[in-house]
Amino acid sequence: MSIQYREISRGAVFVLDNFFTADECQKHLETGEECGFKPATMKVDDKNKVTSDAALQKVRNNERALIESQPLADNLWDRLKPFLKNDFAQTPDGFRAVSVSRKFSYYRYTEGQKFGRHLDGYDYGSMRYDGQEAQYRSKLTLMVYLSDDFEGGKTQVFAPTGKEAFSITPRKGK
Repeated sequence: MSIQYREISRGAVFVLDNFFTADECQKHLETGEECGFKPATMKVDDKNKVTSDAALQKVRNNERALIESQPLADNLWDRLKPFLKNDFAQTPDGFRAVSVSRKFSYYRYTEGQKFGRHLDGYDYGSMRYDGQEAQYRSKLTLMVYLSDDFEGGKTQVFAPTGKEAFSITPRKGK
């Protein structure tokens, strides 16, 4: 099945149906299990994490497995690059998309778990050359649903006004 591109919000969000095959989704589910899921934390700035259970539970109570893989990042970048149209190739503040981060989070949710309304974080200096911080900063989010055998789970995207602009229904490989 070929990858299908759909722009949801001009210059802000697009969806790639069939980005992963069912076999690739299964492999990534297994990778997450092998890495081990732990309660997810949340950064509030470049150095600090929210550790208070009460504060964290207001926003998220899901589990996460973390991996670093440059080969996976390279593979995903090669697949993603052809779909980065002009509006997505460079962000409004002048950053240009050049790669996919080698840092990956696998999220797992059981009934009643959530990751509430939030702004996605980013890593500064996630790459180093000769001891110097590189001028790389994550600015875009790549999210792929690995399963769809559940009810709910929509990803809601909000406008600057605070109203929901649209939502994305989970579908395996999207």
